[in-house]
Amino acid sequence: MRPHGTPEQLEDRRCQAMTMLRKKLSYREVAQKLKVSLSSLVRWRQTHRKKGMTGLKKRVRWGRPSHLTSGQKEDLRARLLKGAVAAGHTTELWTLKRIGKLVEGRYGVQYTSVGVWKLLHEGLEWSCQKPEKRALQRDEEKIRRWKTRVWPHIKKAKRLGAHLGFLDESGFLLVPNVRRTWAPVGETPILRHSYRRDKISVIGILTVSPGRSRFGLYTRFHADNVTSLEIIDFLHQLLRHLRGHVFVIWDGGKIHRSKIVKEFLARQSRLHVYRFPGYAPELNPVEQAWTHGKRDLSNSVHETREQMGTHLRRSLGRVRGSQRLLRSCINHSELPWK
Repeated sequence: MRPHGTPEQLEDRRCQAMTMLRKKLSYREVAQKLKVSLSSLVRWRQTHRKKGMTGLKKRVRWGRPSHLTSGQKEDLRARLLKGAVAAGHTTELWTLKRIGKLVEGRYGVQYTSVGVWKLLHEGLEWSCQKPEKRALQRDEEKIRRWKTRVWPHIKKAKRLGAHLGFLDESGFLLVPNVRRTWAPVGETPILRHSYRRDKISVIGILTVSPGRSRFGLYTRFHADNVTSLEIIDFLHQLLRHLRGHVFVIWDGGKIHRSKIVKEFLARQSRLHVYRFPGYAPELNPVEQAWTHGKRDLSNSVHETREQMGTHLRRSLGRVRGSQRLLRSCINHSELPWK
């Protein structure tokens, strides 16, 4: 995969790396400062020894010049960033055909589909990506205020020697998610599975130790929908496992706001509860654990809920047993830890 940056920026980074190495900085220190891999540093150093600084310069790109000027490319980038709906389409989907028509209508230049792909990939440094879904009901300003006002207060749990816990519930259907798989050209693979609408509900909490050095994942499985009673029992068991104060952050779901849950929380001196802003699942790290489980269950052929439960317990167990995976759940969320 091509690294991010213009050819000039990439050349400057290679030259900076050689300057740092000449100053006796270690490979690991240079890699961390410039955010590059150790293998790239070794390769640059070998090239520098053979060809000097000339070998690190950007390569001359051959081929026909682009039909669009740099100014037109920047104008195109701005129009694409506004979205396909703003350009008159009914969906937020940019296809090569739609972009080709936009270029032809706006700049009077015709491109083939391959030409549009090269224009996007090489001229604008864009790639084809699957977008993240965000609810129309989101209040971005409210989310911003939560990040800058509420979250810093929650992070003070470290000073109190308290655990942080990110709690959520999720459902896993017996009807599997479908992912791309390899198959002979022209022969669409068939996935045969049960069409029973059975599901497994899971309560889970991803915990962070007071010293921010250890992570944990606690889960409980249910054959039916999770209710307030299951939430209370789960929190009661959690307090038996964790010592000291526990700060729990969850969403504003009805089962979290019920009368019996509020009464339970009022009796718990060690338990402190905060809410995420509405429609902001990207802030909750435990969502990444659910993603891992659902990805692991993709294209599965379970016939019963029990079979799926065994598979799911094994999948989430791998996450629970790996500090690296748990840390990646934390890092992948959009919580501002620094």
